[in-house]
Amino acid sequence: MLLSLAFSALAFEDGARSSALYEPESGTFIYENNADDRRLIASTTKIMTALVIIENCGLDEVVTVPKACESVPGTSLYLRGGSKYTVMELLYGLLLESANDAAYALAVHCSGTIGSFAWLMNKRAEAIGMTNTHFENPHGLDGAEHYSTAHDMALLAAEALKNPTFSLIVSTKTAKVMGRTFSNHNKLLWSVDGLIGVKNGYTQAAGRTLVTACKRNGMTLIYVTLSDADDYNDHAAAYDWGFEGRKVFRTAAVGEPCAAIQVVSGDKSHVRVVPTSQTAFLLDEDEEITQEIYLPNFVYAPVAAGDYAGMIVYEKDGEEIYRADLVYETGAKVLWPTRQGIFDKIFGYFSR
Repeated sequence: MLLSLAFSALAFEDGARSSALYEPESGTFIYENNADDRRLIASTTKIMTALVIIENCGLDEVVTVPKACESVPGTSLYLRGGSKYTVMELLYGLLLESANDAAYALAVHCSGTIGSFAWLMNKRAEAIGMTNTHFENPHGLDGAEHYSTAHDMALLAAEALKNPTFSLIVSTKTAKVMGRTFSNHNKLLWSVDGLIGVKNGYTQAAGRTLVTACKRNGMTLIYVTLSDADDYNDHAAAYDWGFEGRKVFRTAAVGEPCAAIQVVSGDKSHVRVVPTSQTAFLLDEDEEITQEIYLPNFVYAPVAAGDYAGMIVYEKDGEEIYRADLVYETGAKVLWPTRQGIFDKIFGYFSR
């Protein structure tokens, strides 16, 4: 579910040619500026490179650096052909130092060729829903068929941040790896409250590109700017504006008990019920959502775990905005009453 909301009570404007401010839990784009325009994305490409590598390679796998890495232009770790490093070590070089040679080495290790790795990147983009994106390399150097949008890059960052390894690396300020000290090129990590990461980039044609995420008061926002000469200041201002006066409402989680039903003639007196789906909504601070649970007063045993029990309905301003089925968390068997037969009674009488 993707929503685009305009909060007219507040004003925000950045200097980017394209940008998007995104709240991933509710799927809400709070602010968009030419967000669907296709543009060069420079080293923010490495967000996808890292995600594909983490999902397809073991972090302890040893990578033998190809000789061709020595001639990859741009930011570099100066890797030498034949040298060996782990995937994890090269990921730190990729995401903190933005090393193009690390991107090349990881891509060839994973898929054999740059072309086959780009195919993996594009398949992953398709799965995420990045409909205006195409990758042709793992490092982000300019290419005629290498582009994305601010909207798509926000979706990519949200997906990548679900991965704990990715989140750990991009939120690291400095790390000692390969006998060196790597320093994150994203300087906002030192100055913006709650910043998580993610990745910046630059080429002369692309300009300054920056994807960041920030968490405050239990809410996360993702902001993307493409071709923005004042990106650091814009990102700091976007988060101050984006968090102000907003909150996230989360419906009951899947599998989280939210009520119980009395069971008649069962081996349990009550059985709890749980939702089968969940979502979230981005609200103004003074907005409220109410919920109603619809269940029978009681049920007769037997009850089977996972069977439909009722529903939970959420309303805003008197209008239904979401509902989820409720199912039984566990089952309940029939508890047959103990009955004494006529022969038992007769035997009991003469045995006294």
